[in-house]
Amino acid sequence: MNFRFIRNHRLVWILLLWIGIIYFPFLTTIAAAAEEPNPKAPLPPDINTVLMRSTFKILGDNGDIGTVFIIGKPTPNSAEHKAYYVLVTAAHVLDQMPGDSAIIFFRRKDGNTYSKTPYRYRIRQDGKPLWVKHPKADVAAMFITPPSSENGIMLVSATLLSTDQSLEDYDIYPGREIKVLGFPLGQESSSAGFPILRTGSIASFPLTPADQERTFLADFRVFDGNSGGPVYFYDPYWYKRESGEGDLAQRSILLAGSGVQLILGLVSEQVSLTETTRTYLQENKQTLPISVAKVVHGTLIKETIDLLPPEPVPEKLSRAVSPMTFLNEAITRLQAKIPDESLARIKKDSASWEHSPTERNWTIASDAVTFEAAKYNITSSLTIVSLPKSGATIKYQTAGKRYRNEDPVTAGKTTTCKETVPIGLYYIWAERGGKPTSDRNGLYNVISSEQQIEITENVTKSSPR
Repeated sequence: MNFRFIRNHRLVWILLLWIGIIYFPFLTTIAAAAEEPNPKAPLPPDINTVLMRSTFKILGDNGDIGTVFIIGKPTPNSAEHKAYYVLVTAAHVLDQMPGDSAIIFFRRKDGNTYSKTPYRYRIRQDGKPLWVKHPKADVAAMFITPPSSENGIMLVSATLLSTDQSLEDYDIYPGREIKVLGFPLGQESSSAGFPILRTGSIASFPLTPADQERTFLADFRVFDGNSGGPVYFYDPYWYKRESGEGDLAQRSILLAGSGVQLILGLVSEQVSLTETTRTYLQENKQTLPISVAKVVHGTLIKETIDLLPPEPVPEKLSRAVSPMTFLNEAITRLQAKIPDESLARIKKDSASWEHSPTERNWTIASDAVTFEAAKYNITSSLTIVSLPKSGATIKYQTAGKRYRNEDPVTAGKTTTCKETVPIGLYYIWAERGGKPTSDRNGLYNVISSEQQIEITENVTKSSPR
């Protein structure tokens, strides 16, 4: 009876066989995904998180605000997959900021907690830019030393920058959803200073070749402050549609955790329309934003990074010149040694700098430290050595005196001298015949009770000690 049932239902067997052929690869994939060796292992962060932690606000002394992001330039001939930190932004962001320095709002990571920490970074050396600029595009890049290993930066590789080939391979076309990070009108997404993430779409055609098109349009609501922000594509469910790779089994594997991540470019400007009306008596112009951004291609970002030398040159490396850590360390040393009301004034000035990190507020805060230290005889015994040969005159001045163009102090001896000074921020350099022979902008944190400083002549290196 059972045999007769089976024989009379051959169609049922054929149907079951076809179901097995079609769905077996999919079921196998799901089973394999479920039997991974360590199901509790944390997933690697996606590009949203990586770029969020590597994008920062920059503020010029004129109040201009922009967006910068940090990317990794692979070290040459390195088997350890190391990379140098490179700051990338729109060239006009740095061009429009006056002076030799600007404020970058880095973040400090303590456990799972982030806090915004402003640092003043050098962007020029004696008026000359430390950055390289693309000859045909609004892109700038420069080597940079982040403030510490606890900065929370997740370094994204320059290999994620898009090319003409990757745009084609990953079907990046008009209408594709893309994302942008930035600080519109200076606004942040949290008190820790993280950027605001927005989603839009590609709004122009053609996209390639990048060396001819150079920019494309993106349908974003952008504002002043967005310039320099990274524009990128992320699709965890993307799969490559090529012959032999588009079947159900391949697609299910990619759905289990693969995808595509590309940095498409950076925001260059907000596109707007200028409308002019004329009468017999006057002419009126009105700017009408159309909620569209001009984006410089990722290929041109890579070309800009390639203009940098293979590794950082000391005099072309951007370093912090007034880290907030100086004020914190100074307060720690002054604590319990000066009256509470004096310490409260320093903390108030420090808070003013942190809230509004202008050069003026920075000078006031560092001056407050030196003033109270001098008043209560809290000093540092400096041993200043001039290298490589004898006979140099040592000069120094506080950051406040430099800001006010006051005369520096000449040390009592040449070559090797001992000076006792109130703790503070000091510019220290060597001279011969009345002319500087070392970096006149070398800024030193003088905090310890005893400290040795070496001044190397004929080197134009600006770096805090």
